[in-house]
Amino acid sequence: MDRIDLVITAELRPGFWNSSNERQHHAPISAALESALDGFASSTAHHESMDRKIHITVAPEADILRTLIGQLVIRYEGTVPTHQCRFCSKAMFEQRPILATVGTAAVSRVPDTDLLITPANRDHHDREMHFLRPLAKFPIVPERMVFVPPDDGTKLLLTGYANDKLERGLLALGADDWDALSDLFATYPEFRWHLIGAQDIDAVWSALAPGFRKTFADRITVSGMVELEDIFEGAFAFFALPGVGGSGTTAKLAIRSNVPVLVCRNGDRDMSNMFPTPPAHREFVVIVQLLAVWADDIDKRTAFLADQIDNINGRTDLEAKAREMQNVFRRTVDIFLARKREKEVADG
Repeated sequence: MDRIDLVITAELRPGFWNSSNERQHHAPISAALESALDGFASSTAHHESMDRKIHITVAPEADILRTLIGQLVIRYEGTVPTHQCRFCSKAMFEQRPILATVGTAAVSRVPDTDLLITPANRDHHDREMHFLRPLAKFPIVPERMVFVPPDDGTKLLLTGYANDKLERGLLALGADDWDALSDLFATYPEFRWHLIGAQDIDAVWSALAPGFRKTFADRITVSGMVELEDIFEGAFAFFALPGVGGSGTTAKLAIRSNVPVLVCRNGDRDMSNMFPTPPAHREFVVIVQLLAVWADDIDKRTAFLADQIDNINGRTDLEAKAREMQNVFRRTVDIFLARKREKEVADG
């Protein structure tokens, strides 16, 4: 690419940026950009040649976008569904091929777009493509791959979510799920369960099935926010609750600590979409049963973890990702040209 224009459009009402509030809103945006660019300039990824290619404009009016946008527009839609004005996006859509990218599988429909790339592992329609951004390579530390229990033989299970997600995730578990957990804990007394990130510790305790809570309370710990880098030391597994999303960053820290992550396959959950090949497990009961398999045969845990890290590291090849993006660009342009021909025919 010869030139990249980063355009901060801020979809607000027409004329807003020329009003008396202009300076008030420009200042924090400009300060954030300056901080980000300073950080980029000092990073190892920075190269002086990029300075000549990257151009930044803050909040233009829709009628001057045609002087700023290039042959193809990549629009970042964000991480949550929004209901905003779309003066700028409509103006761009009338003029250029539009490729939209989202930061989460929770955003699935984006207006004024020729093609959407999404992390969601699901059945895609013809104007949506699955794309996982590259990650830094996850190390394999041989001495940490094989689980070595502490002197008391504890096998620590971790589940972590922020806000009220722990409570909601536990309440979403069904009777079969709790029966499977009860069987696991009854058969393997070495298992302990630490639930971290609770917004309301009492509410999380109340969300546990009464029978399970009563029988195994001495093997369950509920905590608020903790130092995640420390909590994974010596952990047996990190597993997700199927009824809530989030916790992808925590799962990445688990993998980096060579702790396997168990999550149900769900195209709308970011943690499930963390893996280029989606998890095979579709039911929470299967995850619990797999923990029992690992308890009986620790080599199977090691093999699962090795495959999981290899799977994630398969997307660290930047040249392969660049080729993938070129295909995405070509498809976006093809859709735009077809759209343009259809409009010309309709206009006579």
